[in-house]
Amino acid sequence: MTQLQPIQPDLEPVDSVNLFVERAEDGETFVIGGIAPDESEWVQTLTKRAARSLWFDLTRLLFPEKSDQVIAQVTTMPSMPHFNTEPSSLTSWTFVTERPDGSCVISGWNGFPGWCIRLSAYEIYRFWATLDIALFPTGW
Repeated sequence: MTQLQPIQPDLEPVDSVNLFVERAEDGETFVIGGIAPDESEWVQTLTKRAARSLWFDLTRLLFPEKSDQVIAQVTTMPSMPHFNTEPSSLTSWTFVTERPDGSCVISGWNGFPGWCIRLSAYEIYRFWATLDIALFPTGW
């Protein structure tokens, strides 16, 4: 498996399908990954806080009218870490941007340069469900 290409001003997000999320044995990190257009697999490791932040953002995006009720059922996450500009193999910040066509761009910051993927509307729901199960295996 390969790391995603760095975020650069002239680099388009990598389209991705068949995303997965796995909780690491320590319970403090999560591995996400998927398939790029060239059929190569990619992976990134997220802190628990980054994975939960991503879940919160996707919940708000996918279920705007019910997100407050859903989010209220889970425990809060630790405070935000310092924004680190040193390159790391561990993603500590995630960002979700909705696109006009119904897709979204998810980017992660693991120090410069970072990574960026684009998901179709269908893949967003699939990824959210996988992330939900990894974060909350016994339910909310």
